[in-house]
Amino acid sequence: MDLDRQHRLSASTVAGRARRKLKTLLAAGLLSAGALAAASASGADTLRAALADAYRNSPLLEANRALLRANDENLVQALAAMKPVFNLSAGSTWLDPVPFGGNRVTTTVSLSASLAIYDGGASRLAALSAEESIRSLRASLEDVEQQVFLAAVNAYLDLRRDERYLELARNSVKVLQEQLQATEDRFAVGEVTRTDVAQARARLEAAKANLAARKGNVEVSRAVFREVVGRPPRPPLAAPTLPKGLPVSEEAARKAALARHPRIRAQQHGVKAAELAAERAKAAMGPRIDGTAALSGSSTTGRSATIGLTLTVPLYQGGRLTSLYRQALENAAKARADLLGATRQIGREATAAFARLGIARAAIEARKEQLAAAETAFEGVREEARLGVRTTLDVLNAEQEVLTAGADLAAARRDYYVAAHALLAATGRLTARALALPVKRYDPTAHYRKVNGADPLGRKGRAIDRILRRAGRQPN
Repeated sequence: MDLDRQHRLSASTVAGRARRKLKTLLAAGLLSAGALAAASASGADTLRAALADAYRNSPLLEANRALLRANDENLVQALAAMKPVFNLSAGSTWLDPVPFGGNRVTTTVSLSASLAIYDGGASRLAALSAEESIRSLRASLEDVEQQVFLAAVNAYLDLRRDERYLELARNSVKVLQEQLQATEDRFAVGEVTRTDVAQARARLEAAKANLAARKGNVEVSRAVFREVVGRPPRPPLAAPTLPKGLPVSEEAARKAALARHPRIRAQQHGVKAAELAAERAKAAMGPRIDGTAALSGSSTTGRSATIGLTLTVPLYQGGRLTSLYRQALENAAKARADLLGATRQIGREATAAFARLGIARAAIEARKEQLAAAETAFEGVREEARLGVRTTLDVLNAEQEVLTAGADLAAARRDYYVAAHALLAATGRLTARALALPVKRYDPTAHYRKVNGADPLGRKGRAIDRILRRAGRQPN
């Protein structure tokens, strides 16, 4: 009787310990609303804060902003070709022997000016092409901004998922330690064999190895977070919210992507820049008229002034000008092909992003059901083991199923939020402006206005723009 009573007490103790540890495990695997609210209230790191810091600290964004500012200067240089050029020169000559009636030292000062009066519109076309290239780079900068944000989203959610995995691994070790202790207690009273103890110990050592791997993964994810966001993470990481403005259908996602994606806009401006460059190369084969004027003074000959016109007609340059024109035409053809390729790629990315979001949403529901079923199965196997119907290995396997289901649910949630932000990026809305991030947004036109003025092409330039727009080579 005493032995039977001891057996019952041992089984009851094992069941109670397993039940308590299971509750702890499930609490770590699930993201309850109360835990999230408490994390937010305690000033936890958020995805919005990470995105804002990535925007402020990204060297990739800084590099592309500098590239855009450098290209702003191309318009300055193109416009300079339509403005007069003045040069002042001065020099002295020492003579030995001194010429008869002359001076040993002769000083000369000269002021010259030149202006391109007519070049077939080549200079104007060069300025317009530079303008389109700048607009293309502005759109490319917006695309880089989306890439930076998407990398930050992945870094944040990867770290959050790996920290959840680590928490599950720690709880797994604790539960298996309790399981091993309970198995050894049952072995001491003859309820189980040494094989059961060995199985429980083997599973515990495997869990410890998994825990070490999870710790390493968290450190790697933290390093990636620091690289992308520009600062260390501030745990705990709060659960992200679903971004607003997601398309409700695949067709809506595709239309929004084709209408708004910055990569398409960049290619469109690139096509116009290449076509204008081809027109410029064609104009360069025509005649050119330059006006010149000079005023000079010498200590020996006195003052002199000249003014004149120079007509330059290219007759033969070894085929260089026609080669440049053909090359420009092929560059324009390549730009149009790139635009077609970008349009197809963006459409495919939008379709795939919408599909991945749907898959991730379905996966979360399935993983929830998987976890619930694993919990029920664990409870049943544990009770059956207490009655002698199931073995210790069965209990360990059922316990592992709960752990796996919890990890799969954490991964599914990570994939869902990544897919949502990827869909937002595919439609061109993963930007600081669209997300209304609390940052000082970079103005890509500030440096342009500083070096070119508010209206660098002037009224005449706008008139030419209208002509080109009607020809389909200038944006509205």
